[in-house]
Amino acid sequence: MYGTNPKEVEKSKKIFALFISSSQEIVFDPRTDEAAKATFSEVFSHLVKFLQYMMLNGIYFSWISAYEFHPFGVVAARDGYISSPSNIICLRQLANNFSIALLYQLLLTFFGEGLVAISSILTGLRFRKMMENPVFTSASPSDFWGQKWNLVIHENLKRGVYKPVRKRFSRNVAMVSSFVASGIFHEWILLVIYFRNYSECQDIRPCYKPVLGGALSFFAWNAVLVFLEYATGGVSIMPKFAAALPRFFAQPAGCVSRPSAGARLHETVHRRASFSRFSGGAAHISKSFLTLLQHDTIIFRFFNHCQYVQRVKGISVFAKFVSHLS
Repeated sequence: MYGTNPKEVEKSKKIFALFISSSQEIVFDPRTDEAAKATFSEVFSHLVKFLQYMMLNGIYFSWISAYEFHPFGVVAARDGYISSPSNIICLRQLANNFSIALLYQLLLTFFGEGLVAISSILTGLRFRKMMENPVFTSASPSDFWGQKWNLVIHENLKRGVYKPVRKRFSRNVAMVSSFVASGIFHEWILLVIYFRNYSECQDIRPCYKPVLGGALSFFAWNAVLVFLEYATGGVSIMPKFAAALPRFFAQPAGCVSRPSAGARLHETVHRRASFSRFSGGAAHISKSFLTLLQHDTIIFRFFNHCQYVQRVKGISVFAKFVSHLS
C-alpha cells in the first residue's frame, strides 16, 4: 500500500496474498525475514484466552447492561450530547467512561484472540495480538494508541495514512491525519452497525439513528493530546499524576482522563441505543455459556441492587482480574 508494506511480504506471492487478505498482522522472524511459524502451545494459549474472555464478556455484559451501560448513574444529556462541561469531568461520567472502555477492551480482546487462533490453525503462521491490555498498561496517549489498542487498525492506518502523509509533511500532520481518518472510519461504522429501517428491528423500540460527529470529535481530542505529548518532548502530566497513585489505579486513571471528549460518544452510543450488533452479538454468544447469570439468579439480583460503593468495589476487583489475565 503506497510502498509502505513490510519488506518481508514482497518475497513471496503466497505471503503477500495472506498479508493482504488476513484480518490479523503476520509476525515475521527478524533473523530470516520469513513468516514465523505458530507453535502448538501458542495456538492453545490463544484458544484458552478466547474461552476465558468469552466467559468474562458474558459476566461483565450481564452486569453493565442491567444499568443501560451507565453503572454509576446517567449524567444529564440532550440528544446524545453532554449538557455541560462540568458533566464531562464529573466522577460519575469518568467512572462510566472507564466501565465502557473496559467493555470495549474485553470485546476486542475476545474477538482478537479467536481470530488469531483460527488464523494460526488455518495457515500455520504466527499472528500479532490485537490488544496489549491498553487500559491498564498504557503510559501515555501515544503509547495507548500506538502500541496497545487495536493494533490491526493501527498498522493499517500507519501504512495507509501516516507513512504516505509523512513523506510530504511533518510528523504532527501525519499523526493528525491518522486520527482524522480513524474518526471518519468510526463515523462510518455507526452508520452500518445499527438498524436503519423499522422493519429490521426486533422489538417495538424506535430504530436508533446515531448522532454523527461524536467519534470524529473523540479522535480529534486524542490527536490534541498526542500533539501536546510530542510538543513537550514526551513530558506529560499523566505520568507524574500516575506515579502518585497506587499501581492498580495509575493506568486506569490515565485512560479515563484522556477521552473526556469521548463522554459525548459514550452518551451517543449507549444512552439511546440497544448497544450495537457488534458488542451485542458478542455478548449474546458469551452469555449462552453462562446460564448461571440469567436474570432470575441470586448473583444477577445482587449486582442489580448493590449501591455505588459496592459497584466500585466490584468493578475494581473485576478490572484487576482482567489486568492480571492480560
